[in-house]
Amino acid sequence: MNNLILSSLAPGVEGWPWWAFVIIIVVALVLVMFIPWKKIYNRKNRRYHQEIKYKEKFVEDKEKENTKRLSKEDVVKSKKKKTDNFFDAAFGNYNTNGSKQAIKVETLIYVQEEPDSCELCRPFENTVISLEPYSKNVITMNEAIGKGYHHAGCKHVDLDFINTVTILPKNQWTDEEKQQRFELRLKQYKLENEIRSIKYELDNCADKLKREELKKKLKKYETKIEKFCEENNLERNEKHELPFISDLEKFN
Repeated sequence: MNNLILSSLAPGVEGWPWWAFVIIIVVALVLVMFIPWKKIYNRKNRRYHQEIKYKEKFVEDKEKENTKRLSKEDVVKSKKKKTDNFFDAAFGNYNTNGSKQAIKVETLIYVQEEPDSCELCRPFENTVISLEPYSKNVITMNEAIGKGYHHAGCKHVDLDFINTVTILPKNQWTDEEKQQRFELRLKQYKLENEIRSIKYELDNCADKLKREELKKKLKKYETKIEKFCEENNLERNEKHELPFISDLEKFN
């Protein structure tokens, strides 16, 4: 009778010994009782929602940062002298003999200065750059990029420049001051990388004792970076400390 039931449920097993079924049942019970399926699911679910939350915050912070940059005093300095100046630059002007000399409209920008810029970008700060493929008077963007400008992680902002209208601001910081601030930024990046590594290890660790050690280590480094930023007048960016962000986001 039992063999008939087994053959109807799973054809081909009626010839199996009784201990084979015992082993299958024991293995199934072990899988159900000892593997923390719920914990694994909750961890993945929590990590997913955390990632969504921080990515939304990253987008929001980026928008606020861009708005803040565009509202700086250096941007406000770019204003018109006279309305006629713009039309002269765009459509040409007249020389003393009355003959019109056309001036070609060229798309130009200038680079906003940063207090912690690297040695690759410093030569281009408060300098006019042409967005045209070729230019006789100023360096082109392609040439500037070829010399290191707008490298990965570069945070410089390009602002519109109009001939006879835009007034280029003077540099506020010396190269020595910028180099000092740049080196501080590199130290901050190193601390952020340490925190990312600890968080990644903690997220993938199941041992309770090891997790407690990692939590203490994480607390130590978070205190360290907080103190470092406060002493050096730096802004701590906690999204840089997330273990899952891309390489490009680490430096923006």
